[in-house]
Amino acid sequence: MTPSEVKRIREKLGMNQADLADILGLAGRITVTHYETGHRKPSLLSAAILRLFDELPEKRYRELRDALLTALSAERKLKRKKS
Repeated sequence: MTPSEVKRIREKLGMNQADLADILGLAGRITVTHYETGHRKPSLLSAAILRLFDELPEKRYRELRDALLTALSAERKLKRKKS
């Protein structure tokens, strides 16, 4: 997967780098920056997830994106309550 493909898919999804990093389970947005600039290549799993999003019809990828972001937000809230 090329750096431009990563950026195009992220922008297609209407996501910032931090949100994409969260969905892909990455340490932070800097990793996505590295993917988009070619300093690092996405793992096979990250590339597969990005390709899946890219191949889905718009309605489906928006539903999946929103469900993942909602689940991540709920996990963060639980984590904060436990702290």
